[in-house]
Amino acid sequence: MGQLWRDVAGYDGIYQVSDLGQVRNAQTSKILQPVKTKNGRLYVSLCSDGFQKKCTVHSLVAAAQRSLLTLRTVTTFGQSDTTAR
Repeated sequence: MGQLWRDVAGYDGIYQVSDLGQVRNAQTSKILQPVKTKNGRLYVSLCSDGFQKKCTVHSLVAAAQRSLLTLRTVTTFGQSDTTAR
């Protein structure tokens, strides 16, 4: 089973994050190389409209997973609500 890639929130169609913690440019499929901070966390620099933003890799992965869980929760809630009637 391969990696699952999801768009980074706010950078749809520009950057994607995988469930294994890799970040890539969606247009060129080039994997971004993370930089380690003093506290040991990894971050990448994301650019859009001339602005650069540093984001930790773990926060990008968590946000992608959270959006997936939100979609599943809404779907599950809607389905269980329909069958309860």
